[in-house]
Amino acid sequence: SDGTGSFRRRATGFETIDAARSPGYLATLNAELRADPPATAYPFGDTGLFERIAHVEARYNRAVIYRSALLHSGVISPGAVLGADPATGRLTVTAFLAAN
Repeated sequence: SDGTGSFRRRATGFETIDAARSPGYLATLNAELRADPPATAYPFGDTGLFERIAHVEARYNRAVIYRSALLHSGVISPGAVLGADPATGRLTVTAFLAAN
């Protein structure tokens, strides 16, 4: 089912990307994507590049909170029709929160 997923990069084992990991991670990933572009779609499960390690199902009025460094994506069924009407579609709000 649809929702939000978190992922592990198969080549590195990384589940999070911080400032130290970012340059090498992005260079390697971009080279792999140029060499073998994936289909244009949301990742629904495991892919050749990523393993889905967690999944939170979409549910009305649910908030999913996670660290921004976590590799994550919306999990959208292949072929899903995403409408522009917020009353019937999927509404996503992004916020960055800090706790001291």
